[in-house]
Amino acid sequence: MTSADFARSHTGALATSWRVTRAPLRQAGAVLVDAVAALSRVRLPARPRAGVGLVTAQAGPGLLLTDNLRSHGVRVPPLVERTVKELGDLLPALTYQRNPVDTGRPSATLTQVVERVSEDPDIDVTAVYGLLEPTAVDLAAALTAACTPTPLVAVIGGPAEQTRQTRREFGDAGIPSAVSPAAGATMIRALVEDAVIRARLEAADIKQGVRQHRRDGSSVGPEAAPRHADARSHVRSLARPPPNATSSVRACPRSIGRTPIHRNTLTSASK
Repeated sequence: MTSADFARSHTGALATSWRVTRAPLRQAGAVLVDAVAALSRVRLPARPRAGVGLVTAQAGPGLLLTDNLRSHGVRVPPLVERTVKELGDLLPALTYQRNPVDTGRPSATLTQVVERVSEDPDIDVTAVYGLLEPTAVDLAAALTAACTPTPLVAVIGGPAEQTRQTRREFGDAGIPSAVSPAAGATMIRALVEDAVIRARLEAADIKQGVRQHRRDGSSVGPEAAPRHADARSHVRSLARPPPNATSSVRACPRSIGRTPIHRNTLTSASK
């Protein structure tokens, strides 16, 4: 018996190619990723159409991230006018500020830039790309200092040892990190896909409850709320990070007294 014969005789041979196997797994609600670091640290709230904010200090990698996400159907929406105006006060005039946000060479305002993008009402997760350069802003310090209402994903490039050290710092802060635009896009897509699938399951549970009440001849009123609440609570509980994970969402003292942009001012079609 050759090694090939032995491999074919193994029960694992019952599975076909990975591409074929992915389809039924997705149909069953599984989130399939090649890297699990993002989902092991943070999860987004259930959203039918989650939006991604991108902040990049280098145009090329930022465009690679943007193209990768959009080619897979992930929304990278334009920022609202208030966010753009606030970014205009923080960034050089010639930089692009509507998403992806081009910072030019990062300065001491990077933390505030990330905070403003994260606060935009159509953004559910913010990814930041930067190179680890000796004379550049300390990327880990800038992001871990950011007080953001939505999760962060860091994508970095640089010398191997410095990259490893910086990723450890991000890990301690609960921020998923990747070392290439492709790997970063995979993390972001996993977070978004997870949020979309859970929103779909939540909607299906509620719809099924409504149908059941109609078949029973009863109205869907306050008495139905406990059942629907149970279904919603079960699905929403999946959005919590694992017990051993820290959250990258931080309350920000600097935001006290600042009028927030409420997410519920957007139409449901935009989410």
